[in-house]
Amino acid sequence: MLKRTKYCGLYREADIGETAVACGWVQTKRDMGGVIFVDLRDREGVLQVVFNAAKLSPEEFAAADKLKNETVIAVKGPICRDRERKAGHRHCGTACGAAGGDQRGRPAALPAG
Repeated sequence: MLKRTKYCGLYREADIGETAVACGWVQTKRDMGGVIFVDLRDREGVLQVVFNAAKLSPEEFAAADKLKNETVIAVKGPICRDRERKAGHRHCGTACGAAGGDQRGRPAALPAG
């Protein structure tokens, strides 16, 4: 059983590079063909989690693909800086590009604030 490091809404840039455990409900899931973005929600906010098929086993990616809204999950991995997006493209539901990550269901984008 995984124990959360801190609530989703409490991660900040100072946490980049740290390994974290985040727990919460799937608020939204976006399948971008080989990469699945999940907004993980808890009582303090939202954290973006990224599942990358190129870095997961087929079974792990299939499990991510089966996630539905309001599914409760726990994920473990490093907090990572978000990659640069194309000009004018931002996902403002979470961190507006502040931080992000990839692979293995890792906590990714930091909440704004």
